[in-house]
Amino acid sequence: MNYSWNIGAIIYAFIVCTLAISSNAQSDDEDNEEAEVFRNEDGTSKPVPFFRIYENNDKNNGLPCVLVSMDVDITIEPKRQQNKKTTVSLPMAAHAKGNCGHGFDSRITISWSSFHLSWHFQKSRVSDAWYVDVIELSFNTSDKLLGDLYSEAPSKEFTPNSIVSIRTDDPLTLFLTPIGRSYSCSYPAEVKILDSKKVSRVTFQLRNVRIQPFASMTQRQFGDAFRCPSEAGRRDDTVPFAVGMTLAVVVVGTVGGYAGYRYFKIKKIEYDTME
Repeated sequence: MNYSWNIGAIIYAFIVCTLAISSNAQSDDEDNEEAEVFRNEDGTSKPVPFFRIYENNDKNNGLPCVLVSMDVDITIEPKRQQNKKTTVSLPMAAHAKGNCGHGFDSRITISWSSFHLSWHFQKSRVSDAWYVDVIELSFNTSDKLLGDLYSEAPSKEFTPNSIVSIRTDDPLTLFLTPIGRSYSCSYPAEVKILDSKKVSRVTFQLRNVRIQPFASMTQRQFGDAFRCPSEAGRRDDTVPFAVGMTLAVVVVGTVGGYAGYRYFKIKKIEYDTME
């Protein structure tokens, strides 16, 4: 019997199987990246508010140019209110409008109730990248989502049914990402700003963020993910391949050792028989 051929076939089959497993693990992760559902640390998953802005505002025929998916909790805290504060969450039923910005700037405004949350994007003039430049929030002080948050505010600062407008004072360079790719981060991030009168503090708690402005694509989905540092540190796409190769080496060593043992044992038997 040709033992060397059988052992070689076994080794080849094991290597193919282990590399196939590692390749499948990597492709499964890539498929999950395109989903509009984020998976939590405990293995559960949840839908995340998702918005698209289309070229020429034509949802039926236009291609998406701005894509935003995120969980947002907005904590509003008026000063001089004895630490009173209220948190409002971005609902799934919110709607969006904006502009594609074929030059250097783009914008999306997400609206619900009296709230309007705007994100302004800029293209870098020194590198092939985009970033968030300005975040704005406006709302009515009498909005039912705020309860009695502003009911006891000093009248000279806020009146019933007044509009509070809040935006970042200095230009941001938030979520710097290569053009053509989407910024992706499931880890929480905070952005804090004050209103123009500096009497209300607003904290944005962001989770499960995926954003892509200046998109030019043939399919209505995000481009390749550019991960935030905290997420990129925990995720390494070379791991499945390395694990597969390690398994292959172990298998080759084990099968090779067994082959050597069988070879010398058979030779010894043949020699003893001849004697």
